Amino acid sequence: MNAQEVHGPRILKDYELIYFMNPERTTYLMGDKTWTMQVPFVAIHPPGVTQGYSIDGGSPVRHQFVHFMPGPILEEFLNRYPDKRLFTLEHSKLFVDMYSELLNICAAKPFQWQERFSALLFSMITHLLSGEAESETAKLPTNIMQAVQYMHRCAAQDINMKQIAESTGWSQEHFSRVFRSYVGSSPITYLMRLRVELACRSLTHTKDSIRQIAEHSGFKSEYYFSRVFRQFKSVTPSDYRKRSGKYIDSSEQEQESIWRRQHPINTYFKQE
Repeated sequence: MNAQEVHGPRILKDYELIYFMNPERTTYLMGDKTWTMQVPFVAIHPPGVTQGYSIDGGSPVRHQFVHFMPGPILEEFLNRYPDKRLFTLEHSKLFVDMYSELLNICAAKPFQWQERFSALLFSMITHLLSGEAESETAKLPTNIMQAVQYMHRCAAQDINMKQIAESTGWSQEHFSRVFRSYVGSSPITYLMRLRVELACRSLTHTKDSIRQIAEHSGFKSEYYFSRVFRQFKSVTPSDYRKRSGKYIDSSEQEQESIWRRQHPINTYFKQE
């Protein structure tokens, strides 16, 4: 946007995550609130709320944006913090890198790009809200938090529901019932999903055999692994590996961060 340029006001029908890289002096309007910003910032703009911004300084301002409709989990998370919508990014290089990768995914549209986009968007927004989110951890019972941490820590090991329930101090039946009410899935489904995600990383970034990956991801047999993997990903492990592209060895990773791949500038990407 050029110096002295004005955008809006307007009302959006969806959410917008908008990042201003170099605001010399930018005024941002959200509903009945305005901010004048001179440091990099990002806004999470909700639908149905008036939006506008003007470049008040003497230099052009670069900004990037994505429009989205959140899934139920992300929407519930956003609704917890209705007053947290604008964030400065003076010390948040991670968010900037994640935003770049988000646009890379849109541009390249690799295998399962929509799922990857959704997962990264969720990570970015929860990263912004993490200061408030950490103070809200008491919303989850401590026992459930302990179980989730235990499963993340030991997913690749030979653990079962009885051991997970024992880590909480509850009976297996009571634990399963409470876990489902808070997390939205059974403990075994949650554990299988963790193991499948471990396997996905190995399929993409290693040359290990399917049998080896099954063992390293906590599955007792290659057959059972393949069956569970297909339930979650709708493809076989072998097909997932083929579609995920070329094996990335460590030397390539060291040469250039994946966050620094270029995406087209001033190009719109829209998924109908």
